[in-house]
Amino acid sequence: MEYEDQLSRDVKLSGDGSYHLADYQFYYDWRLDPLETAEKLHDHIERVKALTGSPQVALVCRCVGANVVFAYIAKYGTGSLYSLGMDGVVGLHGCEPMSEAISGKFRVNFPAINRLLTDLQALDMIGELDPLIESTVALAAASPAITMTKEALRLTIYQKIVEGATSALALSTFFSCPMYWACVNADDYDEAMRYVFGEEGSEKRVKYAGLIEKIENYNTQVRQRLPEILQEIKETVPRVCVISKYGYQLAAVSESADMVSDQIATVYSSSFGATTSKVYETLPESYLAHRIEEGKEAYLSPDGQIDASTCLFPEQTWFAKGARHSNWTWTENDLMYTVVTSEEVLTCDDLDVPRFFVEQNDEAGTWEPMTAENCHTENWSTDRDDNAPVGFMAKLRAYFKAISVWLRLVAEKLRSLIAPKAD
Repeated sequence: MEYEDQLSRDVKLSGDGSYHLADYQFYYDWRLDPLETAEKLHDHIERVKALTGSPQVALVCRCVGANVVFAYIAKYGTGSLYSLGMDGVVGLHGCEPMSEAISGKFRVNFPAINRLLTDLQALDMIGELDPLIESTVALAAASPAITMTKEALRLTIYQKIVEGATSALALSTFFSCPMYWACVNADDYDEAMRYVFGEEGSEKRVKYAGLIEKIENYNTQVRQRLPEILQEIKETVPRVCVISKYGYQLAAVSESADMVSDQIATVYSSSFGATTSKVYETLPESYLAHRIEEGKEAYLSPDGQIDASTCLFPEQTWFAKGARHSNWTWTENDLMYTVVTSEEVLTCDDLDVPRFFVEQNDEAGTWEPMTAENCHTENWSTDRDDNAPVGFMAKLRAYFKAISVWLRLVAEKLRSLIAPKAD
């Protein structure tokens, strides 16, 4: 089979049945060393250039594909890139849930657990939630006794039990894969190495010397040079499209559980530096007012959660609310391919899809401009007083409300269990 037949496919855009361009897919094993994969990507790009007669290519990546692209640029530069598209990538600060898990930063966040459950239910990933389960998690979140016990346990037995168990499991699961280590951010890296492999000279360090060499190579050649790599992209690749998605709950046991995210990647990382609030909050009124005074109103999301002016590519970054990480829709594909294949340099002001839009997680990927009326797409209550009350009296009210609901549901459950069944 010819190389073109193996790797070229028509890309269907707009869902209208038409095909507009050939897409040369690069398939790789995400478990392997991203630096070695970058060499294969280089060979792939050179063969596509020879096949098409083009001196440059439009390169599109998603999720951890960004790690391969950054490794490629670190080794070969941007000379072969006509354009670059990045959709839902773990780009600026790694993937927070992975990074925190591999460095032992586990935190049980009860409100986040309930948010995660409602997300999974809305996506038909689990069945109908039992109200008693929801209320039990809500009661645990509101209970001062649970909160104090949880903190006491963390301080007293965490180091001996939880950390030891998760560290031992790490190399039996994903963290034997260099690509996952590429998702660790610079702040967590040293602690992650100690957490998984022990101190310098440890038995694990000797046993896993080959894996550690690959991890360290990525650290020195890519992670530590990431600001320089991103700046090279900014200065030499004019056609850039970044899509950052949000509206779903991040991993409920990570420190970053309250960050605005798409389930896997936070907006801060996938947008390369947008300023964001927490999930229950908006950016402070004083901050928003100051930005408006500076003429930055167009960069502020209608839901008050994002300031896009601080992104690395503020004019070429789009934000899709209601879009989850692993669902790549026609809207996103249309937008991405339009920008990266254009002869002109396109920005948020040049296309029908605005900087902030609301997207439906369906096959059609229908969208509409984000407004103050349609921006609340979350599957959970966004009322902070209901979910994360602030202040002693608010917390006390939430506790008594939660326990009353829980007791009522327990009573209903008991009645259903002991009630005589009809013949």
